[in-house]
Amino acid sequence: MSIYSRDYMREEPRKRGGSWSIVTWLLVINIAIYVVDLLLSAKLQDWFGLSLVNLGSGMIWTPLTYQFVHSSPMHLIFNMIGLFFFGRNLLMIAGPKHVLRIYLLGGLFGGALQLLWSVFMSDGAHIVGASGSVLALLFAVVTLMPNQPHRLIFPPVTITPKLIAILIIGINCLTLLLSIAAPNPNQPATAVMAHFGGMLVGWLYVKKGYHLAASRRSGPTRSRKRSRGRQVPGVAPEEPGRGEKKFGFVTIRRVDSEEPGEKKPKPFVTDEIDAILDKINEKGFQSLTKEEKKLLDKSSKKLSKRGDKKP
Repeated sequence: MSIYSRDYMREEPRKRGGSWSIVTWLLVINIAIYVVDLLLSAKLQDWFGLSLVNLGSGMIWTPLTYQFVHSSPMHLIFNMIGLFFFGRNLLMIAGPKHVLRIYLLGGLFGGALQLLWSVFMSDGAHIVGASGSVLALLFAVVTLMPNQPHRLIFPPVTITPKLIAILIIGINCLTLLLSIAAPNPNQPATAVMAHFGGMLVGWLYVKKGYHLAASRRSGPTRSRKRSRGRQVPGVAPEEPGRGEKKFGFVTIRRVDSEEPGEKKPKPFVTDEIDAILDKINEKGFQSLTKEEKKLLDKSSKKLSKRGDKKP
């Protein structure tokens, strides 16, 4: 499947009966749980929130469920706005399984880091919210496409994921310093360490995690070709390090020369595709011409065949 054949890349409305994307599912689940929480007078925050007390009481599900429970309408709205925009951006390149993994891992690691911090500070923190999960998505996008421009409706300015990340890091550092220097026990504290944990997961998942899995996958395998209805074993796999270009979760490798007697695969992408990928990072998907979209669509089908293979 090419990236332009997916629902979130189509300009026309989704046809009736089409399936929801993982981002839509996460949005619906978060909003639905908040509505139920209101009807039950905040009981879900007690049952599904993450704390040392809850874990000690045997509520082992709370490291997962706290990521879907919110304490106020503004808490929910800000997280859902981030989930919508950053989740859709990541979905364009990574696909649904990686979006879900980053969301959940960001929440799990962020919650664990916040609990460790609460032990150090002896504050008995009770954590709810998807902030760590959403920030994991944001930092995955920042790592993949740091300079892709985004036009905001209000205020009407153009901003990049890199600038958003810098602002968020600065705000969280300031919040952390204020919470240490002048703690206010009468006001619910922001789970800053959960935020930092999510940021770290988003960055590491792109920089380290999937790249290592891709390296392991490419090592022992052999390429094959079809000939007259039969599969004939190919030659040695592609060697890493020869003209690599990484875009999203796919590492594109070029082979500059061939050893005698060996038959190497054809170059995966051309220089023209490289230029299109760079243009996306600098100016966004909307900057592509019709011809560039057609060319990328053809190449992205090949990318999907490699990128969607299981390790």
